[in-house]
Amino acid sequence: MKKRAAPNRHRVALGIPTRNRKTVPQFDFMCGRYSQARTRAEIELEWGEVRIELKKPRFNIAPGQFAPVIRLDDGKPRVDDLRWGLIPGWAKDAKIAFQCINARSETVADKPAYRGAFKSRRCLVPADGFYEWLPRGKVKLPYRFVRPTGGSFVFAGLWESWQPPEAVQPLWSHDFKKDFGIKTPLWGFSGHPLVDGKKLICLAGGDGSVAVAYDKDTGKELWRALTAKEPGYAPPMIHEFGGKRQLILWHPEAVNALDPETGKVFWTHPLTPSVRAGMTIPSPRKVGDLLFLTSFYNGSLLLRVGAETPSVVWQSKKVSEMDTDGLHSVMATPLIEDGHIYSPCSYGQFRCLKLETGERLWETFAPTSGKSTRWGNAFIVKNGGRSFIFSEQGDLIIAKLTPEKYEELGRAHLLDPVNHDPGRPVVWSHPAFANKSIYARNDQEIVSVSLGR
Repeated sequence: MKKRAAPNRHRVALGIPTRNRKTVPQFDFMCGRYSQARTRAEIELEWGEVRIELKKPRFNIAPGQFAPVIRLDDGKPRVDDLRWGLIPGWAKDAKIAFQCINARSETVADKPAYRGAFKSRRCLVPADGFYEWLPRGKVKLPYRFVRPTGGSFVFAGLWESWQPPEAVQPLWSHDFKKDFGIKTPLWGFSGHPLVDGKKLICLAGGDGSVAVAYDKDTGKELWRALTAKEPGYAPPMIHEFGGKRQLILWHPEAVNALDPETGKVFWTHPLTPSVRAGMTIPSPRKVGDLLFLTSFYNGSLLLRVGAETPSVVWQSKKVSEMDTDGLHSVMATPLIEDGHIYSPCSYGQFRCLKLETGERLWETFAPTSGKSTRWGNAFIVKNGGRSFIFSEQGDLIIAKLTPEKYEELGRAHLLDPVNHDPGRPVVWSHPAFANKSIYARNDQEIVSVSLGR
């Protein structure tokens, strides 16, 4: 038998079919006990490659006890001993387990306690009988229900992993504000860290500590570098230019390239004027020996980068959110393909530009806000010969982007825009793609939608 899961780690709830009150008017089916009393040989005969060892027959399996459960492991069935009574991952107390021993088919997809497991953590619970208690005068008598022909059956089940909050302890931590004597940036420490080998490279801020590298396993500081009034929000990126790995750090005062191993500065390109409001947000994009950057007020900058120094190919001449040239993206990282840039601009104009010159070829509001709107936004991910575009209205759009036109192939509404920070309802979270699905969230929920059909 498989080794038992650690207590309070893996839990299961049984699925109960929709009730038919015409055929069973006396009571609701809510399984509170079941049995698995068949021999190992009988079970193996019925389940084939699935092996369930029973040390002894069990005629009264109750909530809170461990019992065999069949789950898929890399596409193949395996048996684990799980505790009956599901604890949702968000629960703070294990007592909820005894409220989650059964899930109704009518509501399992919507109930907060079950809907996550229903989508991706299903299992089978072998049994050969279950019990219901029927009133007989002042007492209730248990009745064991079995198949008319005998043999085993399965309950549909859901499983979760859970640990009590006090059992989860950090391996290490750092507080940037205390360590470097800095204040939290206006939009937080939101430039995500970069893992490079055993290093964790973070965007922090302050005097000599805009970028800080730690040992990812121990938290030991390896190096720190750069000084700026604001760190900005663009994540650290490693690109190879001139045969040399270069860590690109773009803060509001300069674009910098560092040695990711030591933090040594290879080169710095000062920005004059500096990026307004600290809004270095979209990720710098590399195309060959070119590095493209864009921001809401300051517009675009295209650098040609070698092993030692960069040179300017072109940059926006206008520092403005309305009277613009080039591309003024607020947060979306542009798609660059075949010498052309595709991205939202400052007021939601989804534009196509020539990479080498910044010349604008066309624009549309269709994939962003539908009209001219400050900070109108959409996120773009290339997929084969088409692009997935997730709009700020919560729509997933499939489009073909070419230098000639924007061609929309289809769209579906995934989430309602519920964030009102910009003065209108928006969804401003970048989706993720995995397992032939899109994962998207607003401020209230997260959804997974299949793209495999």
